[in-house]
Amino acid sequence: GDTDWNQVGNDTDETVAINSLDTAKDSGLAWGVIVGYQFSKLFAVEGNFTRFARTTVNLDPLTIYQFPPYNLKELSFKSSTETYLLLFKVMVPFAFNNNLNFMVNVGFGSILRSDPLRKTSRLAPSFGAGFNYDMTKRVFSEVGFQYTPGFGRATETPLIDYIPFVYSIHYKLGLRFPLFYET
Repeated sequence: GDTDWNQVGNDTDETVAINSLDTAKDSGLAWGVIVGYQFSKLFAVEGNFTRFARTTVNLDPLTIYQFPPYNLKELSFKSSTETYLLLFKVMVPFAFNNNLNFMVNVGFGSILRSDPLRKTSRLAPSFGAGFNYDMTKRVFSEVGFQYTPGFGRATETPLIDYIPFVYSIHYKLGLRFPLFYET
């Protein structure tokens, strides 16, 4: 997964450098937990939590964020990003292999940012696509892409309101429990 902090990056204009970031670097993999309910072979709903890799944000030495009201002590800090999503999934089986499905999902949720500069969240839409495969009657695997837009605006202090735009390529291994729908 990626948190795309470089969208608030520095350019050659020094007036931009003092109120935006110098560089940003993600430092690892995203991980998450998914709980869902499959209504039929074609439809499912999922609750999804994802924690993205912590991002190291480096600020320009002349940054305004080291002065009141922000009072950052360091020119570098770690930022954490998480998403909580409710997704509605449609799966379409391939004609040549009924166990292989193309899937798309759409939903909404909350994207959260937490670091020494700001703790904030925002409601956001989310969408994804991929393939899932029914390995057995109870076990399936999925490879897909998920995108959740963050928030950013052109202001004198863009880092204050920025919420990362997050995307991930994921692999899921799932287990179905028999409730009402039998596959």
